Amino acid sequence: MFKLFAALLLLVTGAAYTQEITNSFKYDYTAMHNSGSTSVTRHFAEFNFTQHLQNSSLLYTAGVSNYTIQNNALITPFNSSTLEGVTSIKAGITYMFPLSGNWKGVASFTPEVNTNFEGTSIKDLYPAFFVGVSKTTSGESPSTLTVGVGYKGYFGKFRFMPVINYSKKVNEKISYNLGIPATEFAYKFNTKHTLKSVVFADAIYTRIGGEDYIFDALQNTDVKISKLEMLSLNAGLEYNYLSADDWIATIKGGYSFYNSLTVSKQTGGDTNVNFNNSLYISIGFKYNLNF
Repeated sequence: MFKLFAALLLLVTGAAYTQEITNSFKYDYTAMHNSGSTSVTRHFAEFNFTQHLQNSSLLYTAGVSNYTIQNNALITPFNSSTLEGVTSIKAGITYMFPLSGNWKGVASFTPEVNTNFEGTSIKDLYPAFFVGVSKTTSGESPSTLTVGVGYKGYFGKFRFMPVINYSKKVNEKISYNLGIPATEFAYKFNTKHTLKSVVFADAIYTRIGGEDYIFDALQNTDVKISKLEMLSLNAGLEYNYLSADDWIATIKGGYSFYNSLTVSKQTGGDTNVNFNNSLYISIGFKYNLNF
């Protein structure tokens, strides 16, 4: 419990909209494996595009995450050991407009569809938004402070949360960002090589349709799943390599220090699935679009 509380204190100081406003496309594949517990793999892709207006800007975002969740301890005649096709799809827009001095207003609306595509309905659509203000300083050590309130599935179920985000470039080599879904400290060796220490959260909350079951150890029986809530808090190192043509290769690895997987049974009540802390690895790329 202490580790979760400490992580929340760190991660809650974050913005509900991305600080990365360059036109870009990125993809990564993440795997957490534990031979005696629950393993998770995730495919993630996201597209960002910024439209600059006369005194304001619009950031368009679209993304998809696809999860496969496998409990290696379960062997049953049902489809209970593996959940495939658990997917989160988002599309949103962020509006930034001037207020006074260096302050800007920020309003973001990014609804999500979380589903396994079996019996999908309007109940699988989850609204998400952020409203706040942002202040940016210039000079040799520029920084950005954002404060506001957001409604999103930050740590599983959707909820309101206060948001405080701060990013700063200390010098040509060192920068950091305190935020959601990732807090990072970066050291740039040169124009091509960057090393980061990262803390980030991965979470999903969704209804489960179809014939998916899980084993209830307390009742020694298989029960049908109606909802699923997963939260993983992770820490590690990330290496970025920037090529001459704006491709960025990334590899990230570390330790998943808090994991939780809860399923709601169709007959009522929740079951906590065995989900040990484990190592993770992530590989991917980002491409900065030149338009």
